[in-house]
Amino acid sequence: MKQRIFIILLAIMMAGKTDSQNTVGLISKKQGATEGFTFVYPINQANGYLVDGCGALVNAWLDDPTFMAGAAAYLTPQGQLLKTKRKINFAQDKIFAPGAGGIVELRTWDNNLLWQYELNNEQFRLHHDIKLMPNNHILMLVWEEKSKEECVAAGRNPGFISDGKIYNEKIIEVDPSTSEIVWEWSVWDHLIQDFDSTKVNYGNVAAHPERIDINLNTAGSFGLPNADWMHINSFDYHPMLDQILISAPIFNEIMIIDHSTTTQQAKGSVGGLGKKGGDLLFRWGNPANFRQGTLADQKLFFQHDTKWLIYDIPQNHPDFGKISLFNNRVTATTSWGAILNPPWDMYQWSYTQTGTTYGPVDFERKIIHPNPVKQNSPITSVVQLLPNNHIFSAAGNKGYCYELDANGDLLWEYILPYRGFGPVTQGSLLIPNDNPVFSFKRYSPDFSGFSDKDMSAKGWIELNPDSTFCDRITATASPFDVISSPYPNPTSDQIQWTNLVSGGQVYLYDVNGIMVKTTAAKGEKQSFMVSDLPTGLYCLMRGDLKSWVMVQKN
Repeated sequence: MKQRIFIILLAIMMAGKTDSQNTVGLISKKQGATEGFTFVYPINQANGYLVDGCGALVNAWLDDPTFMAGAAAYLTPQGQLLKTKRKINFAQDKIFAPGAGGIVELRTWDNNLLWQYELNNEQFRLHHDIKLMPNNHILMLVWEEKSKEECVAAGRNPGFISDGKIYNEKIIEVDPSTSEIVWEWSVWDHLIQDFDSTKVNYGNVAAHPERIDINLNTAGSFGLPNADWMHINSFDYHPMLDQILISAPIFNEIMIIDHSTTTQQAKGSVGGLGKKGGDLLFRWGNPANFRQGTLADQKLFFQHDTKWLIYDIPQNHPDFGKISLFNNRVTATTSWGAILNPPWDMYQWSYTQTGTTYGPVDFERKIIHPNPVKQNSPITSVVQLLPNNHIFSAAGNKGYCYELDANGDLLWEYILPYRGFGPVTQGSLLIPNDNPVFSFKRYSPDFSGFSDKDMSAKGWIELNPDSTFCDRITATASPFDVISSPYPNPTSDQIQWTNLVSGGQVYLYDVNGIMVKTTAAKGEKQSFMVSDLPTGLYCLMRGDLKSWVMVQKN
């Protein structure tokens, strides 16, 4: 009887050992999770990582530890890395605000530098996002410092220049073959205000939604007295429309401009396919910005990752051409992703206004995590629609990404195993802002950039990883299909089992939770030789299914 109780206690101990839950890296993976690879670009350093569906490392682009993200990075269709970065030490930088960059690099799969572009001086600085265009040109976001005198001359209320300057927003198009700027657009050319009637841009703000009120946002980004007036944090390019989508989170608004203009036309209000020059073609999210709404009409709250749904889904997909975004600060504790359908009229080549504002009235749908607390993130974050209607999303301040199926059920979770500037040990408990990430993106196995690459697992980001965790949690067959009662039991030299479905691994653990044997699971009779093992209780395991074996030596 005592021996039986002892064996039961050992079995309970063993169950705890073998079912240990990861706290970083892969957290969960269920049947139906989309096969693919996840790219991660953490904020606090300039290393890029590509992990597989089990959280194993497939490729890494390591950088000098004196640099950090600046802030976006992407893989190109050729399998190259296009990324932003900056020096961690910014004490000598003339222009700085959250999201500051300064350097754009194009690197090979093997991390060799192909091209570099730097813009960080007393007047201009790159920041946040970049976009590779079909012609291989690169769109970049730029801050341009405007002095207090320039701001007053443009009609800014002097009381709203708390930092003595403002960062104007520009978009530039750079040709990497020459490093020349071939096109640009500036917010400063499209301002309006009703504060100072002596200025040339004085006018009726409510009657001109195509222009931006220079007296919006009386402080800076994050409510601080700084010069970061608009804080554009993401943008996207639509090659079929030749338009650029802009996210201005401090304004709680998204905007669209025409890229079909010349640089000269982009300074004015005439020209381009939209016939409005560089004026706004569309704006949405906070009509109070142009005096056509109240707080009750606001839909966007410090949004991130605003993009057109044209790259990850086919043209016949019902959501093709719509806009997705992550709505960060719906409340102090609420964030969610969303999809909206801008009212584009291809025959008029314009966005339809509904009365004095632009539609739609609301989002088409919201993307909400089954546990909304996990989704909440006041900064960064990502939402991506996959071709199978699943959602890949991320709460950026937690370094947490996940996949939801079309019904909103959770299929896959991963937490970047980082604290500050380096990786942590499996089992570490992280808190928000330990491991913030700006760029998460899911790439399908047939992504062109992977066509001639070695996509095998090459280790882990986390230290002391549990290399068996993925196999254990992904076993889905029933106990009767997976492992029959092992025999003989007890045994002295060999343990056999039958009717095991193929796929994954079978493990044998001792009572300390140490793996002593493993083999690939096959749909046939299999065995372990155990004559080399000491007497004791062992656990034969696949996934979360166990059978207990007693090894007894004569």
